[in-house]
Formats: sequence, structure tokens, C-alpha cells
Amino acid sequence: MCGLYLEYMLVDASTLDFMPVCDRLLKDIAGKVSNEVFPDGDSGTAAWSNELALHVLEFKTINPVPSLHGLSDVFKSQVNRASAMLEKYGAMLMPTAMHPWMDPDREFKIWPHGSMEIYNRFDSIFGCKGHGWSNLQSVHINLPFADNEQFIKLHNAIRVLIPVMSGLTASSPF
Repeated sequence: MCGLYLEYMLVDASTLDFMPVCDRLLKDIAGKVSNEVFPDGDSGTAAWSNELALHVLEFKTINPVPSLHGLSDVFKSQVNRASAMLEKYGAMLMPTAMHPWMDPDREFKIWPHGSMEIYNRFDSIFGCKGHGWSNLQSVHINLPFADNEQFIKLHNAIRVLIPVMSGLTASSPF
């Protein structure tokens, strides 16, 4: 069983300045501010949720899925739907991993709803106004393993990619 999570920064469609409107977007689906929404109902494959920052939207599988096969269509559909909904705010999903001019020390806005106690604790411990916490987008892939032997095989396969991961995933040619 696998899980997939995609995080996107919300930005102004005309200036690309970041826009802390994730709560408004989630409210448009749920009818109230919520940490997590199910745009296709409980029977759908994907959910949308907030993250630490008010300008980040996460798409994720609701439950573990047997395979990553077919998830590209599911997530493409969710991205297209969110993109259409963001138009009313003059916003869009930023198609890169890190905002090039955001100043997190000055502009970061922590999620002020629901699980805000958790995020405030993270901030008090880790200082979340830095680029590594508030100015990033990421992909999380949860891969299964049943025992130590499978974990070792998975770890060894992933370990081969670690030296080239920056080159494979960089949103900049530099």
C-alpha cells in the first residue's frame, strides 16, 4: 500500500507573489474553514489539506492505495480543479519547488485555524520562518515494507538515488 502527497504554493496569478489563501479555498469546498476537505466526497481517492503555512495547499491520497499506477490522472484532476477555483482569488498553484523572491522572515503566515496549536509548537521549536519550512513545495511518497528484509531492499534502492536526487528534482538548472 502506498500514499502520495503533493504540496503547492499558492501565488498571485499576475505577479507570482505568494498568496496566503489556502483557508479560503478549503472553505469554498467544505462550507467552513477546515484543515482537510474531500472534493470528491468520502468515496474519492484524494483529499486537500492545509500545511504549516497559509499559502500551501496539499493534495493527498485519502487512504493508502495498492499502487501508484493511475494516481497521475487523479492528481492531475485535483490540480486542475484547484486551479479553476483559485481563479476567483486571482491566484494559481506555483509550478516550481521554491518561491524565488519570498522573504519568509517577513511574509510567512502560519496556519491560523484547526491544528494551529501543533503548528505554533513546531514554530516555537524549529523556527518555521526559514526557507526550509515555509518556502518550499514537496512530494512525499510513502512506500510499503512488511519486515526488515523488505525495508533493507527499499532502503538500498532509494540509497542509489540520494546522490542524484537534487539534480532529478531541482526546479532550477543551477
